[in-house]
Amino acid sequence: HHTLFNAIDWSYALLNRDEQDLLARSSVFVDGWTLDAAQKIMGDHPPLVTANSLQALVGNNLVTQQNDNGEARFLLLETIREYAAERLSERGELDLIRQRHAEYFLALAEEADTHLRTVSQPVWLKRLNVERGNFHAALTWLVDIRGDIEMGMRLAGALGWFWNLRSYVSEGLGWLTIILQSGQGIPSGARVKALNAAGSLAWEQGDLVHARADALIGIHATG
Repeated sequence: HHTLFNAIDWSYALLNRDEQDLLARSSVFVDGWTLDAAQKIMGDHPPLVTANSLQALVGNNLVTQQNDNGEARFLLLETIREYAAERLSERGELDLIRQRHAEYFLALAEEADTHLRTVSQPVWLKRLNVERGNFHAALTWLVDIRGDIEMGMRLAGALGWFWNLRSYVSEGLGWLTIILQSGQGIPSGARVKALNAAGSLAWEQGDLVHARADALIGIHATG
């Protein structure tokens, strides 16, 4: 492991400052990212993150690139991701970039939620599924680390129908249960949406008691 880090460190030293920033910030992603995500999360200004700057990391064998239906997707090997995360922490940017990451994937989930009951459902299901690791990372940051239960509730509520459609019942109920228990005092539409999502997933699991209870609480909350 130490030898690998030394090899990565040698390649890292060959990068210019912007490329080093880019690699460090890319550590917030889990299972890859798109150019759009990079520009909105990792860049202080658009010129920092371009297709060419990402290609520089690919050319230095620090980032790999795949093609996903015509769209480039970039990935880090786990050892490189660990190294990059250490550089990000040293720079004091970890909280900032993880918060941007959470905000980006919340926006994506809420946008997707409006399409999952339309004819474009298959496209959005695939897009959400490929970002599953990033959603988990965003929820971990919001709920377990930052303690932003309301924002976490919005994200979990927006993912509820996705979890249902893809039969990620245990995953969804796990998050929703923790969030709803922690956010009992949050008087918002986010809570109602999360309750409805939890009730729907409980129904899929055959837990009719909890499904009915969540539905009744949701109805009461709207009143």
